[in-house]
This record gives sequence, structure tokens and C-alpha cells, in this order.
Amino acid sequence: MDHHILLMTPSVSQSSTDLCVVCGDKAIGKHYGAVACNGCKGFFRRSVWQNLQYTCRFNKQCNIDKDHRNACRYCRFQKCLADGMKPEAIQNERDRIGSTKRRKRSLGETNSDSEGTPSPKMDMASASASRRFIEALMDIENRLIGNQSMDALLHDNLGKPKTSRQFIVNSVIQWSNMLHPLSEIDLADKVALLKETAGPFSLLQTIQRSIAVPHLVLPNDQILSVSPLHPADLLQALTKILDEVLSPLRRLHIEQAEFCCLKALMLLNPDVSGISLETKSRLRDGRDTVVRTLFTYLSQTQSPVDANLRISSLLMVIPSIQVVTNLLVEKPHIGSIFGLCDGDGRNENSPPISLATPICLSPEAPVYEQKPELFLKDNILANFMVQSTLADLQKGLQNPLFSIAGLPPSQAGGLALPFGLFNHGLSLIPSTTLPMKPFATQPDLFKV
Repeated sequence: MDHHILLMTPSVSQSSTDLCVVCGDKAIGKHYGAVACNGCKGFFRRSVWQNLQYTCRFNKQCNIDKDHRNACRYCRFQKCLADGMKPEAIQNERDRIGSTKRRKRSLGETNSDSEGTPSPKMDMASASASRRFIEALMDIENRLIGNQSMDALLHDNLGKPKTSRQFIVNSVIQWSNMLHPLSEIDLADKVALLKETAGPFSLLQTIQRSIAVPHLVLPNDQILSVSPLHPADLLQALTKILDEVLSPLRRLHIEQAEFCCLKALMLLNPDVSGISLETKSRLRDGRDTVVRTLFTYLSQTQSPVDANLRISSLLMVIPSIQVVTNLLVEKPHIGSIFGLCDGDGRNENSPPISLATPICLSPEAPVYEQKPELFLKDNILANFMVQSTLADLQKGLQNPLFSIAGLPPSQAGGLALPFGLFNHGLSLIPSTTLPMKPFATQPDLFKV
């Protein structure tokens, strides 16, 4: 089965009016002044209704398409505005809804009908509480990861590199310390709970970091791509991750808020054995709160039926994550790659596993976290590669990865850069089987 994830472009014969002007996905009609897909319609409506304020971590020039539209909410919202979506149209819609409800009440709805329908004040209060809850979960995420560089996360106070396992354990503990009611339960119950939930949580975190790129981004920031050269057991694990977890979430175009809710649900697991009945009850209440909040959050931009269906699709991924986690833990040399077991991923009976490390534009974030592409001329690109590679080589990193614009969609992906072959003027030969490798056309001229 082919697991290469390609950036799809619309057929030439497809009318431009059938496509969302914001991301290029299939449109469902004209909404708020522009032809838009259901995802961008809901995103814009939610952003305006909740008066959400976004920031871009990069240069406010992020690429927005259907595969990367969730990568930067600031640039996505700005593109909505630039492509003709009007905030006042949403306010007019809200006014019409309120006017309709008031008119119905003035016509004398029956008591039974009015009792079964929440009042606008209740709706607004529920939506506000839902928004605050979701924002609190996202704040946990941002405080732990968003403002920290991976280089800092992977080194302890003595400058010694942390393993993927250490990084995952620290992340789970910090999440649990800020998540109610985990921060308040008995210590013994908390230890038992985290032992059971740390694995699925860490795999979900890997999935989250990999959702918008054509490979797996491991906890230690290295890249793992599908390759026929991998050992059979690793290839089997990758296949299950792609087919049963990553692909379903990609089809849903899952957003950060939904990822945060899934993480909370992973940790609030009342089915863990060995914990007290009181803790089980508190965990069930916590889970119910997350699910109800997510339903209210989604219902602000879609019908209750669609919100229920989406939540069901999200929840169905949790058992798959647990099954895949168990598969990885059963084979420590594979599990250690994902931070689920101690070790370095080596097995005497298996060939070496090919990993790559992304070249960094700055100390704060790797290329794939900043922008899907870079617009650089050949000579600038070559000089940048040389400087970055030599800097990364001093850190002991493996083959750096680099993303470049201008390649056909079928060849889009990372570029693995071998050391010591170049100075400038590289000829790039892309490949979609493994991370792409550039080769010097005249190696004797390009020795460092």
C-alpha cells in the first residue's frame, strides 16, 4: 500500500467556483461574501463570533491550502478577509437569529416548547463557558510547547541531551499538573493513571506534530518517513499509525482545540485499574465535561447533528491510538523511537533505522514548524544550507531536512542534505520514496 502523502491539486476541468477561495478545498457555497468550504466557513464564523485574536509565529506569510490551513490561524483568518469574507455578515446573521427568536416568543409559543428550548442568554453563557474551557486547554499546550524551542526542550540543565522518553514523561507530567481534576487527585492514583495514559498521550502528541507534514515528527524532533528499507516490524507499526490514526484525523482536518480535548480525554481515563472509586468518579465527570464542552464549541459553527458526528469520529480514534501504543510498547526497540520505551531504537537483528533532523531557520523552530516552503534563489539557498548544516553538524544531528517551494505537488516534501558535498550551486534531485536528497553535480568543486 502506498503511504506517500501528496499535496493534491484540483483538476483543470474543475470550475474555480467549486473551490474554496481561502484554502482550495471543495466549496459548499457562498458564505459571508465568499465561496468557501465548510471548514473555512466554520473557522471564520467562530473567529468573529468569539472575537478570537490570533498571532503568527513567523512572518505573516504562511501558505494556506487545504492540507496546511490549520497550521496558522492568524494567516488563515487574514486570508479569509482578503478573499472577501465579511465579519459584518456574521453580525447580521446573529441579529437575524435573535430577531427570529424574539418574534417566535411574541407569537406565543407553548410553555412546553419554550421550556425545551434554551434561552439566548443561556446559549450565550454556555458558549462563553465553552470558549473559556477550550482556551484553558489550549493555554496548557501553548505554555508547555508553543513558546519553547525544541533545542531547549531536548537538553536538561547540564546541557545533556534528553531522550524522547524523558521529553514525553516531562510533557505528560506538566499537562497533568495543570489539568483539573488530575492536579487534585490522590498521588498514588495519579501515578497509576499516568503510567497507563502516558503512552497513548505521547503517540497523540506525535500525531499532532505530524498532521500537516508528509512524515512523522518524533518527540526528539527527528523525522521518520515510510521506507521499504525499514525493518518489517517498524514498517508494520508505521502502516498502522498512518492508516488507523493519522489518515482519519487528516480527513477530519482536526484543529488545535480538538487535539487539546483529545489529550485531556486521554489523561482523564476512568478505566485504569488500581485507582480508587472516588478518583474514577472524578475522572468520569472530567471526561463528561470535556465532551459536553467540545459539543457546545462545535455547535457554534455547525448543526447539532454534524457536531455529534464529528465528536463520534474523534472519539473513535482513541481506541486505535491505544491499540497502536500497545503494539509499539511490545517491541521496545520500536517503542523507544516514539518515546514510549527507554533505549535508542537499536536492535541487533534489524537494519539501522533511517532518521533525519530538520535544518533550523532560527533557534526557535525547525523549518517544517515555520513555513511549508521558503522562497530563496539558488545561490542564497546554497549558502543558507551550508551555514545551517555546519551549525547543525556541530550539534551532532543526523541528516538535516529542508523544505523548498516550487516543486510539483507529486514531489513536495523534505530535502535531506548530506554533509561535505557542497558550497553553493546545488542541483536538487527530488525523490518521494525517502526524504529528498540534493546532490552536487560536480562534487570535486563543492567540498567544504
